[in-house]
Amino acid sequence: MIFTLEHIKKIWLEQKTQTRRWSARVPTPLLYNRYKIGQLYAVQEGRGKPGLPDMKIRITRKWIESEIPEKTDKTFVAHKFFIPLLQGIPILPSDAQAEGGYDPENYEVEFRKLNPKWDGIDRVGLEFEVVRL
Repeated sequence: MIFTLEHIKKIWLEQKTQTRRWSARVPTPLLYNRYKIGQLYAVQEGRGKPGLPDMKIRITRKWIESEIPEKTDKTFVAHKFFIPLLQGIPILPSDAQAEGGYDPENYEVEFRKLNPKWDGIDRVGLEFEVVRL
């Protein structure tokens, strides 16, 4: 799984235990199914770069965050609805902290910086634990 160097450092220190993913090429329900609870994933600094040799992450929980409840099939996926907070900022304060010590507003700025084409409608949330090798 690809992370920025700053986020890799926070993962190593166990200050980052959640990530949110979005893809312009893969519909959100298919992206949700790509990640398996209990599975180990390499931590990479960039596409095509090797995973870190001394650490992986294990997915412990996953969900879809959506602003449009009808868009997500509730029988197919457990999900959180965006809650309007801080002038429409969708992430909860506890989740922003788990994303690496952010407050909701700064996290959303960071997410949009990393995902400039995000449509703002839905995304996959993943909670994970660090596995040292």
